[in-house]
Amino acid sequence: MRLLNEHRYDDPVSQILRIVRIRSTVYCRSRMSAPWGFGVAVHGHPAFHVVTSGRCWLEVDGAPDQLRLEAGDLVVLPTGRRHWMRDDPRSPAPELDEILAATPLDAHRRLRYGGSGNRIAAHCDRLLTMRDGAMTAHQAVTG
Repeated sequence: MRLLNEHRYDDPVSQILRIVRIRSTVYCRSRMSAPWGFGVAVHGHPAFHVVTSGRCWLEVDGAPDQLRLEAGDLVVLPTGRRHWMRDDPRSPAPELDEILAATPLDAHRRLRYGGSGNRIAAHCDRLLTMRDGAMTAHQAVTG
């Protein structure tokens, strides 16, 4: 493959990214209005959430406290732990899969969910390693 720039990146992260083939699956692009909340079951793949506007709370199974997120924040869950996102720490959070099954996406393929309160926009993604002929990140690091 031809590089688009002439820079060589030989740091450990760049080396791992060259060895491991990773693809991202956009699980959910959303615009939600308070009150809202959703839970994501354990799936074993790294996941990330990007808050593109507004504020919300993230709760991760096993973590002592919820974390407040704001526009521009990126959260990476390297082991795909069970977690919940919500507008308020006390808001109920049904399973995201159930919400997606019951709520049709809009014309821009976004989930619109919740009430009529403050709004948030976010992306929820899952990272999948391609194992056919490539190494996993753990194999690349451990040799």
